[in-house]
Amino acid sequence: MSTELPPKKRKIEEEESTAEDVEVAKIKTEFHTEQGAGIGFPIRNLPQTSDTGVDESIFQLAAQVSGQIYAANSKEDFDFTVKETTVLWLDTHGNLREALPDFAVVVSGTTMILAWKGSGNITDAISDFSYSPVCSGRWANISTGIRVHSGFYSIVENDMATNEPAIFDAM
Repeated sequence: MSTELPPKKRKIEEEESTAEDVEVAKIKTEFHTEQGAGIGFPIRNLPQTSDTGVDESIFQLAAQVSGQIYAANSKEDFDFTVKETTVLWLDTHGNLREALPDFAVVVSGTTMILAWKGSGNITDAISDFSYSPVCSGRWANISTGIRVHSGFYSIVENDMATNEPAIFDAM
């Protein structure tokens, strides 16, 4: 696995950044060499930990999970720069994979990331047209500000109902 930025990205980074910024970008960005797909996204302007309460490493980890879920076929396919990170499971939904996006549960320290693969086929694209933001009774007592677009809501509810006992056990 290489941490070298692609030539076009490297040129942009070098033009806009100091040498130190380029090195940081190289370290924080990984690219899957076999399929040529990006498996980590460089985030130049992270929200401040003081504003969010979320450590920079968790933002980086979430970006890596988001990128890697597209190429993963098993939990062993994930490779993170954040140490002591475990993929508890990757649900590819077997013969329902064309209708349901992959779902992964990743834990790093006391942080759990629930990740769903985004649009990847025509079924996903049709679901994306239902984009009204909705809140779930499942998390309404935690925060009324958490919303998901209605097309994705049924997918979240399905995976939460299916995996909720295991998720709570992992907490």
